[in-house]
Amino acid sequence: MVAAIAAAISLNAQEPPEAINIHRRDGTVKSLSFTGFSGLELNGNSITVTGRDTPLSLALGDISKITFGDRITTEYPVTFAVVGSGNGIISATAWDGFMLRDIYSGELLPAGSEITLLATPGVGNTVKEWRIDGSPYDGTENELHLTVQDAPLDVTVEFGIGNGSGHTAAPVTDDINVYVHRHESIVIESTGGILHFTLMDMGGRIVRDVHTRHLPRQTVIPVAGMPQGTYILRIRSAESVKTEKVII
Repeated sequence: MVAAIAAAISLNAQEPPEAINIHRRDGTVKSLSFTGFSGLELNGNSITVTGRDTPLSLALGDISKITFGDRITTEYPVTFAVVGSGNGIISATAWDGFMLRDIYSGELLPAGSEITLLATPGVGNTVKEWRIDGSPYDGTENELHLTVQDAPLDVTVEFGIGNGSGHTAAPVTDDINVYVHRHESIVIESTGGILHFTLMDMGGRIVRDVHTRHLPRQTVIPVAGMPQGTYILRIRSAESVKTEKVII
C-alpha cells in the first residue's frame, strides 16, 4: 500500500513532494525531507520511516495521519524564568532567519529558531546555575544561545551571591548614548556596559549583530563603505534596552 501511494505521487505530481509529514495525536508534526526517503515499514504496533533523515520509529497509537507534500514546521512553547530567591531578571530574543525580536515566556516558536537568553543579576549577584529542561547546564555566563528542537524548551536561571563565574550586575544608573562620527563609525556608550547590539537597515536586514563578553562601556561600529541612509540600532545593556534610528 505504501509503495502504491509513493508510485501514485511520482506519476501524478509534476515535482516530488518536499517532505513526508508524520502528524502526531498531540498536534505536533515530524517533517522529514522526501529526498532520500526509502519507505515505511510496519512493525507490530510501531511504524519505521527509513531514509536520509532517519531511521525514525513511532508507535502507531501516537500517529493520527501521514501526508506527503510541503515541509510542515511545528511550533513549540519556549518558557524561561528565574528560580530561587530571585535577585535578577531573565529576558530572551529570537532569530527566525528573517528578524531578531524580543519574545515572552510561553511563546510558540518554530523548530530551528535560534534564541538568546539574557540573565541580568541584581547588584552584588552572579549567575549561579542554568537549567535546560530540568537538567543543569555546564556554564554560568550571562547569555545562553540555544536552538529550538522538535520539542518544547524550558530554561531557568538561578542567581546567587558570590556563586558561579557569570558577570556581576552593572550599576543601576544606565545611560545609553549613540553618536555617528563623520559617516565612518557609530559610537555606542553605556554606563552599565554593552551586552548586545544589532544594526539593521530599514528593510529589517541585519548588518551587524554582536554579543559582547566583557561589558565594554564604549563600542565602535565601523560603517565606512556602507550605503548611506537610515538604519535601526538596537542596544541591550546590563540594565535596559534602547532602539533608535541612526543616519550614516
